[in-house]
Amino acid sequence: MGKMSWWKIVLSLVLLVIVAQVIHTGEAMLTMKYYIDPARAAIWSKIMCPNAGPPPTSFYYYSLALSLVSWFLFMLVYAIVRPSVPGVNGWQKGAMYGLLIWLVAGLPGMLSMLLLVNLPWKLVAVWIASMLIIDLVNGAINAAINK
Repeated sequence: MGKMSWWKIVLSLVLLVIVAQVIHTGEAMLTMKYYIDPARAAIWSKIMCPNAGPPPTSFYYYSLALSLVSWFLFMLVYAIVRPSVPGVNGWQKGAMYGLLIWLVAGLPGMLSMLLLVNLPWKLVAVWIASMLIIDLVNGAINAAINK
């Protein structure tokens, strides 16, 4: 696991969180009808929707904290498996890593949501697609910065 500089780790982490937040925000705007549908109000956690209306500010703080931890783990695992990831340069290796993470964790996790939670399949399809984009882009960004 090669030596990584702290400023590169912090830079990567900030960029990965920003990319994910921007894509998730766009995704939420496109699928807002599912979040505000009173018939589906019981689906959402009390942290996200303690009552009708938009999520409270505390939800965004929790989301940011979880995002920081998640993307740090994403970066850490890449640093460990980097020599095994196919690709000729950082961008390709990173995108391949993002694809592998999505195939192993993202896709099965989202598909299992359809079995466990009464979610509209169209919403889950959007989540799957946005997760793929985020993992590919963030994998490439992380690998390019942390060569």
